[in-house]
Amino acid sequence: MLKKSIGLLIIALTGLAIYSCKMPTAIEIKANPKMSVPASKDLSELFSDAIHGAFPEDFDIYDATEYKDSANNSIQAFVVRYPVFEGEDLNLNDRLSAINDNDLGSEAINQSIVIPSLDASSFPPQSIEVVLDDLFDSIQTTVNTGLGSASPLVSPGIQTSLIPAPLTVPLLGPITLDGFNEATFSSGELKLEIMLDSYQPGVKIELSNIYINDAVSGHANINSVPSSIMIEGTPKTISFPLAGKTLANELFLNATYTDSSSTIALVQLSITPQSLTNLKLKSASGVDISSVVIPITTADDISLDMGTTFVHAEVRTGSLALNLGLPSSPSLEDTSFSGFTIDTELYIKQDDTTVHGNQYSGLSNGGSYWKVDDAPNNLNGKHINTSDIEISPTLSKVTLSATSASFRLSSTDQARGSNGMINVDLTPTLNIEEFATLHVDISDITAPSTFSADLSSSASYVESITFSEVGVQLEFEEVIPGLEMSVSSTNFGITDSFKSLISSASIEFINTSSLTYTLSGDNLYPEFTVKIQPTGGGSVLTLTDISPGGDPLEIIGTATFISVWTSADINMGTESLFSGKFPENEDEGIDLSSLNDYLEGFNFDALEAKLYISGPESFKDLTPSLKMEALYNEGLSEFLLGDVYGGEEVEIDVPGKIDEINALFDVAKKTYTIADLPAGGTVIDIRNLLNQRPSKLQFKYDVTLGTTTITPGTFTEDSGEQKLSAELIILLPLQFKVDKPEGADIKFPDLFEAGKDLFGRKAGEDSMLDMIKSLNLEIRLNGDAFTGGKLVVDNTANDGPKLEFPLSGNSLKIPITSTDLDAINKNPIFAPEIGIHFLDGSSLRLPRNLGATGVSFEADIDYRIEL
Repeated sequence: MLKKSIGLLIIALTGLAIYSCKMPTAIEIKANPKMSVPASKDLSELFSDAIHGAFPEDFDIYDATEYKDSANNSIQAFVVRYPVFEGEDLNLNDRLSAINDNDLGSEAINQSIVIPSLDASSFPPQSIEVVLDDLFDSIQTTVNTGLGSASPLVSPGIQTSLIPAPLTVPLLGPITLDGFNEATFSSGELKLEIMLDSYQPGVKIELSNIYINDAVSGHANINSVPSSIMIEGTPKTISFPLAGKTLANELFLNATYTDSSSTIALVQLSITPQSLTNLKLKSASGVDISSVVIPITTADDISLDMGTTFVHAEVRTGSLALNLGLPSSPSLEDTSFSGFTIDTELYIKQDDTTVHGNQYSGLSNGGSYWKVDDAPNNLNGKHINTSDIEISPTLSKVTLSATSASFRLSSTDQARGSNGMINVDLTPTLNIEEFATLHVDISDITAPSTFSADLSSSASYVESITFSEVGVQLEFEEVIPGLEMSVSSTNFGITDSFKSLISSASIEFINTSSLTYTLSGDNLYPEFTVKIQPTGGGSVLTLTDISPGGDPLEIIGTATFISVWTSADINMGTESLFSGKFPENEDEGIDLSSLNDYLEGFNFDALEAKLYISGPESFKDLTPSLKMEALYNEGLSEFLLGDVYGGEEVEIDVPGKIDEINALFDVAKKTYTIADLPAGGTVIDIRNLLNQRPSKLQFKYDVTLGTTTITPGTFTEDSGEQKLSAELIILLPLQFKVDKPEGADIKFPDLFEAGKDLFGRKAGEDSMLDMIKSLNLEIRLNGDAFTGGKLVVDNTANDGPKLEFPLSGNSLKIPITSTDLDAINKNPIFAPEIGIHFLDGSSLRLPRNLGATGVSFEADIDYRIEL
């Protein structure tokens, strides 16, 4: 402003000088010109721009048109408005919803009962020990029968006394052994009778080196016992031990004889097979037997592995087969049978059993034996339990038959007992289609189990709560027939009371007496004990009309914590209902440091700030508290409410709806229509803070509730809007006080064009100012703002003068003497710092719309121009 006024003066003076230059030799100009220039410049815009630039964009700034100072003068003022939070739900019901809305402590109940599958793996093969003596005896009988029907073998005629000695008896045979094709003997003895046909007295023949063998290469010769015999008129029996020998069933006799007869005669040797005795076999092939009963010496009990839960069942439809299998193995070291047919006739019984004090019948129904065979034996109407099934060795029997069969005994089986004993596998096959009745032991689910509710999330603010009803509600997706359940809780005084489980229905276990419950310690996790039992008690559940091996029967349900509470003592303590920062981003914080570019040393004198909380009427009774903290200048912290209210938290007023405050603002015109801040609200003392000209200023707030008692009716839909809003409103009048010994300054930065001075000169340029001996400049204002101050034109930074002009009233009068002008002209450039200085204790009040109404100047010109 000043620069423009002086510029106008220079132009006017120059014009006057040129207009007066009419003589060709010299011109002397003496004049006292005056000029008045109208002006219309609003100086308040300078400060308005500074205020707008100090606050982030989301702060609304309004022109406070009605503000007046204590002397009833209209002062330029602004109202800064910021919504701290808008429409925040009070959330107390939500915080208590775990109690009030039955959502706390939900626990799924999931139990299952497995129905026995009764598959093959449940019944491992059992062992029956049988003796093969009868099989061997049958083979021995077959052999002896064949031997008994065989005709004697007769050698060619022998002429005694004429035989050179010794001579080999011609090979006799074959001797056929019926009952097998080839056999390896553990024991046995073959007996043959030898005699001389057409015997005559005096004839003696001695046989030696007597043996039999078969025609199969590699089979050993079997020598007779004794090794030589004398044959005369009496038949002789010779034996051939078979133990350890392998023979085919066609044998041949070999011998060497010596004649010691005293009579010459023609005789023949007659060989008659007698018998095969003490037969035991290691192996045999080509065995043919019609049938032979094999005795059972011992039999393992049959253990029916029907699962840990099975107790007893009455079979509606089913069968049982007990299948015997002779050993069959490809290994040469194992016992094996091939080509045999086995028939069984077994007598079994299953005794009654007692479980949990109750008696349950077995297969034999009273302990008598039940005859079963190879075919499936009908179980319809019969009972089975968990007792082992006993097989009677004395009543039971095994029948073998074979055609061209073979067998082999392992070394172990050869060594057992009488070298003819083996174990036969017995495989039970139980096929049950349906149980008429099934009893299962459910001890694993009748044992008490527990689940806990979790009230810890409420404990941070609920000290105690009074219930008129409290407990759990159970809702079942699936249940098992015949069961009942109880839920008890020592925390809530709920005792055992069994109730039947019903599918798609709910049951409740509730204490309906008034109960005040303190939320602390173990009470934070109240425990519920669940008991499940068959209807009437015990641990054995009766199921009817059920098939084995189906899907497990399940109890699937949800336990929900339910309550009806009448009051709650709440203590929010330090827990915030709402908390936050604004502006949220530190880099977008409030920056009042830029005001120092215009106002240095001035403090806001009439600044006010309030926080307005708007919410439901019921919220007032809860005595909410506010804590507010300022963060600024690289993390410095200041509690704004502490010094004023005696603590960091203060109770806050709830004046009403923000809408009532909105009516005071004209959003379109950006004006505020009353003289002071709205009524109510909580005063926030931020005057000292803003007078520090902070940069990156943020406000941090916490709203807490404190301690109170609430009821379910404290916050309901009927009590109105349950949302809370808060707004910060700051009244910023341009009314300042100087509180510093060095005073304060209004600055006018950036007045000059780069490289030029106050008079538009560049460094080193001449000017026409030397024609002006003195200059009086007056800037007329529309209000009294600067009385008590002085205008300072300071060019000492450029080695120039410092000019000071006292200010008063509504005009700025600036007298510039010839001495001042000489100093200005001598300066290479005159670009001073221009400002208004106020002394300590001064006040500055900028009237509304302060501006310049005109500029006038008077110059004293005395200048001679030599031509």
